[in-house]
Amino acid sequence: MVNQPTRPRRARTPSLLAREKEQLEKDKSYVRCSVAKQINDKLHLGVVTSFKPRGRTWLVRYDDGTTERMAWGDLELAMQLHSSSPLQVDEEVVPEKEVAASLSLRASENLKHIIHAKKVLGKNMADSL
Repeated sequence: MVNQPTRPRRARTPSLLAREKEQLEKDKSYVRCSVAKQINDKLHLGVVTSFKPRGRTWLVRYDDGTTERMAWGDLELAMQLHSSSPLQVDEEVVPEKEVAASLSLRASENLKHIIHAKKVLGKNMADSL
């Protein structure tokens, strides 16, 4: 094996480090953003739950409980679809005036489930819900 002269590694410039840090913060800012994905004529709503810098991917949890890891291009499309589509609840398009009533109904149903779980499981077990 012939020893070849090695080139000194080029140090990252402060501006490059600043841009990388800025991009990392921007990528992290998408956590908790709402997304939508169209599958078989049904709109699935979800939320970005985490960001993984290695590989630059985001984890999305959909309203049906499924999860998916997305790259930037897919995430960008999912955020655009969510912002351009009407709100949907149980496969029906909900007019804007009915959104608040629908959301409060779902919140009260969730609260009923938590109260029932506390009665059945005991206070200590259900506190994690």
